Amino acid sequence: MRTRLFCLFAIVLISAVIPLYAEGKVLPGYDGLFRGNFVLQPIHLYEKSAEELGIMRNEIFAKYGRTFKTQKYRDYFTSKRWYKADPNFKDSYLSVTDNQNVEMILSFEKPALTQAAIRNRVLQVIEYTGKSRQAVFADSEYLMLNDGNSNRGFYGESVDAMYKWKVIGNWIYAARNTRYDSTVVFLLLDHESAEIIKAYSY
Repeated sequence: MRTRLFCLFAIVLISAVIPLYAEGKVLPGYDGLFRGNFVLQPIHLYEKSAEELGIMRNEIFAKYGRTFKTQKYRDYFTSKRWYKADPNFKDSYLSVTDNQNVEMILSFEKPALTQAAIRNRVLQVIEYTGKSRQAVFADSEYLMLNDGNSNRGFYGESVDAMYKWKVIGNWIYAARNTRYDSTVVFLLLDHESAEIIKAYSY
């Protein structure tokens, strides 16, 4: 019991200390997007160009003073009043949130598969399921999405909603517009297990 409590205490302590350590390494005067523990979501990224995504990703490192070998990033960040190169920079300066944000950006900037390859896999698998959510790709244009909560019939039963979909990065972007509302959904899929790994609704 004591060992278990000690381990739990250690985890809580580390979780509290790491963000403080990372925050202490941020350059003085940094006033960019990634202040504090700002967490990126797909809605922040899906309309960004490759150039914009690259700058956003590198800003996460720049706020700690990383020196850039790529000229365009070196020129861009040296023009910022808050930026100052730190020769002692280490990747370990990044917080857990920073690393999550880097991964989120990469999922749009440098997808694992081409758009065509993802579309082909989706149309081969057809049906994906996740926690209280099911996506069935009817064809190359529409998918049926049932989340068990937001889509309700007259008697309160759960009903499927039709969404137009396309591939953006590693994500499926699905949009639905009606007279009463509009919904955008982002799905990250595992094609081998036919699972919905992550889902965001707006």
